[in-house]
Amino acid sequence: MLADAPYNPRRNLELARTLANETSDEARLRAAVSRGYYGLFLIAREKTGIVEHRDIHRRVIATLSVGYPRLATRLGQMRYLRELADYQPLPSQVRDRDWIANWQSFSLWATEALSTLEALPERI
Repeated sequence: MLADAPYNPRRNLELARTLANETSDEARLRAAVSRGYYGLFLIAREKTGIVEHRDIHRRVIATLSVGYPRLATRLGQMRYLRELADYQPLPSQVRDRDWIANWQSFSLWATEALSTLEALPERI
């Protein structure tokens, strides 16, 4: 299927919520965190105007930290959960193994971050 318009990263957030609301299955919650993070990350990257790929996650968060430190912190926290979801079959920290709690935290942070991102100018 060919797209006629740019992909809307908010669709990732919709998918994340759908995955998380269907069940408390760990795989779905991990996928929800991963997809949700990438949706927010793509919006943040667009707002910062950063297009290079090298170390882009760190660069986007660092750019946001200058004028929007709380947003940068939230994006960093969500990135941490995304990395756990995608790369850690059994997180070393016991507190990180509760995927219902991880999703609940992620969902709260994502709502706050999206609201802040939507209020930012087109390019910061």
